[in-house]
Amino acid sequence: MFLVLLSFFCKKSFKEKLILGEIYNPNMIQYSEKDVLQVFEILKDMFYAVEKKDLNLISHYIAPDKGVFIDLKAHKTKEEFLKEVHNSESYLNAVYLNTEKLVQKTNDPHQISLYQLIRNANSIKADFYILTPSEIEVKLILIDSPKESYRFNNPYFIKIDQKWYIYRLF
Repeated sequence: MFLVLLSFFCKKSFKEKLILGEIYNPNMIQYSEKDVLQVFEILKDMFYAVEKKDLNLISHYIAPDKGVFIDLKAHKTKEEFLKEVHNSESYLNAVYLNTEKLVQKTNDPHQISLYQLIRNANSIKADFYILTPSEIEVKLILIDSPKESYRFNNPYFIKIDQKWYIYRLF
């Protein structure tokens, strides 16, 4: 009984669930480990924003002139992203924060919000793919249920003027 109570009160925060995985550099590009660690910190901040159900917390990581892909097809300017974040009924908020609304919007009872997906996970491995010195893609893998990892997009990060930005959300 004590262990059950202890595990209930000692739940990991979302960003504590994220673990640094492998670093792949298929094109043998010179890169800095400092860059990988900076992107990993941004990724942890993204997890924190989902945990707090406040995606506005990551808005400063979106380059004003580049915008962000919220999934593989939907690109938003920074202003459009902020408008979506502040609309509690938006598809973005449903996908990231609210399973019930996501199921209603998609009419698919098997959908699950990314909030719920992360909350249910024990650990999530982040494998880094160095594409160029200013582009990094990350693959997120649910350690306990790798087959469910398809629910994440691969987040993509770009470096502009020595600063890393989110270019595609997970």
